[in-house]
Amino acid sequence: TIVFVAADSGVAYYDNDMGEYFEYNAVVDGEITTVNIAGSKKLEKNVIYTSVTYENYGETKLIIGATTNANRVLSATGIGVLETNGLITLGTDTTYVYDSNTYIYSVDDQGTITRRSMKNVDGNENAAVNFVIDKDNPELLTYLFVD
Repeated sequence: TIVFVAADSGVAYYDNDMGEYFEYNAVVDGEITTVNIAGSKKLEKNVIYTSVTYENYGETKLIIGATTNANRVLSATGIGVLETNGLITLGTDTTYVYDSNTYIYSVDDQGTITRRSMKNVDGNENAAVNFVIDKDNPELLTYLFVD
């Protein structure tokens, strides 16, 4: 499971059954959607979870716990050379392989998430990027989120 949560989109809610929670724009296993996260404190930055625990309230699912595999979820500043042969440089000098199965999204300052393709990704040394690498092949980029 991969769950990306756009912190800037958080809206606080209260429900008699669920208590305090925030609704966020999110990507869950490649699909743009929303998620509800239990708690009274808004996320301060975008986050990627690799495991989540839900509690069900009728048709509504509330995330009550989440963890991140630090070996697969990474962040960097800057998108370097994007090569047409399936290579992209993230950060200062780390190159990853991408393919047609790599999920790519942009996230604006309101937390709106848009699906993109590599042809929409430009080199930008100041871009904040969060990304996920494959669990079996650490050189393969599976998800890329560009702020």
